[in-house]
Amino acid sequence: MMAKAESLIDQIVGGRFRVQSLLGEGGMGEVYKGRHEPLGDTVAIKVLKKEHAKDERMVARFRREARSTSRVQHRNVVSIFDMGQLDDGRLYLVMEYIKGRSLVEILDEEGALPVERALRLSVQIADAMAAAHSMGIMHRDLKPENIVVINTPEGEHVKVLDFGLARMVENNAPEDKITMSGEVFGTPVYMSPEQCFGETLSYPTDVYSFGACLFELLTGEPPFEGNNIVAIMLAHKSQSPRTPSAVYPDNHIPPELDALVLKCLSKTQTERFPTGVELARELRHVQDLLTKRKMGAPADIQALRRTTTTELNSVGTGASLTPEAVQSMIRDRLRGQLRCVLDGLRRFQVISPGVSLNMAQVSTLEDEITKRSQQEGAFVNQILELENHTRQRAGQLRLAVQDLSFDRELLSRQLALNPHLRCAELTQIFPYLDPASAPATGRELLEDVTFQIMELEKRISELLAELETTRNRMRAELERMRAARVQLESDTESLVEAIIWEIVNPAAMARYQVDSQLRVELQTLDNYYKDMYHSPMPETR
Repeated sequence: MMAKAESLIDQIVGGRFRVQSLLGEGGMGEVYKGRHEPLGDTVAIKVLKKEHAKDERMVARFRREARSTSRVQHRNVVSIFDMGQLDDGRLYLVMEYIKGRSLVEILDEEGALPVERALRLSVQIADAMAAAHSMGIMHRDLKPENIVVINTPEGEHVKVLDFGLARMVENNAPEDKITMSGEVFGTPVYMSPEQCFGETLSYPTDVYSFGACLFELLTGEPPFEGNNIVAIMLAHKSQSPRTPSAVYPDNHIPPELDALVLKCLSKTQTERFPTGVELARELRHVQDLLTKRKMGAPADIQALRRTTTTELNSVGTGASLTPEAVQSMIRDRLRGQLRCVLDGLRRFQVISPGVSLNMAQVSTLEDEITKRSQQEGAFVNQILELENHTRQRAGQLRLAVQDLSFDRELLSRQLALNPHLRCAELTQIFPYLDPASAPATGRELLEDVTFQIMELEKRISELLAELETTRNRMRAELERMRAARVQLESDTESLVEAIIWEIVNPAAMARYQVDSQLRVELQTLDNYYKDMYHSPMPETR
């Protein structure tokens, strides 16, 4: 008989994680809040139902899949620290503890989200999918319940939970392929057609579930509804999804986002985005289009993203084209038109010396701005490389911890059977063990392995703390670099405005003796000038 959930409270799991309280229960088991006793870190401990450890093959699959999934080191994916099996046979995962609101809670409390916010969150979800898919790992149960949003000083940060967990506990028995609760392979409201009917799954399966989540974020409703699970599953298979903008017109969902959602919800896998990588790229493209549209930028201006300091805390996630970048592109177009006009005025020899001198100063300032922008870009790359390297190293160390934890678990069970075991008697279980250099007793070996685990975990903690300290210092330096560049851009803009006014003011325009083509170019410059300096810019948030 399965032990009650409360029975785990205050127990030590994995030799170092003390169970503190029950956070919740779900279809797969219970989730506890715990504490890493030596380091003091808070963790989440997911204990699976005993039925998920029916035999040794399932336990081996669980360990293999959990180890594979723990290699995904991405700031939008909840980290797996350790795994194992309790004395009563139940499997468990020790994970990063996240304190935030799930998308289920956000939707229940707020309903449909504004388009810009839904996109910011969705890009981060797609980034998490991209990181996992790039390593050959599917989620298989993507749903609002498994997506948590944390409020940070830099904005909302997404964490995706339970990557690959459905695969870890999957049973090959045909009767378990689909359960009425959907707890093994997914949740019916968000399941793809192939998932509903036990067909072959691939990365587009996750893309479909993502599309169902995004549909609900934008409209407050799932794409398909029914009186029972079977009706919902049949709808996934044969019913065409509604267009999000038709479901909720008041949210002003643009056609590009409608098209993206419907592509995700295509019935055939080959018609969807192949992986999270392509999905994230298209989401960012839609973000950039909306930002340009909001800023009033001409449609043919190319969207070149510039990473800002506020985005660095979510590097590789939901940053879209910034309003500052759009304004910069509009200014570049204005200056291009100014140079075109100046070339024409030189041909007719009607340009004043003061204008030429000021334009030379503009060119000098622009060169300095370009140089500083390049320095910023190089600095951003340093921060990205630092984060990627540190996360990869932490991931390698976590795999080593998991290997040692497995050894520790085996050794603990042997000692439970025979507390007086000598290391010489353990060579069959641990072939790598050298009795000549190993401690004399199994108990001493257990202490040695536990010490090695704790030292590795201490190093991981130090690595991540060093990363945060260094990143904060580099972000502060980047902010100083950015402030100096912005001041130069402001000085340059003031000078450009003065030059244009000298050229297009009514008195100057009346004096020009030029051809009709240059007249058109002068009028275009005047229009740009009025739009840029004398029309209120759209509000940005």
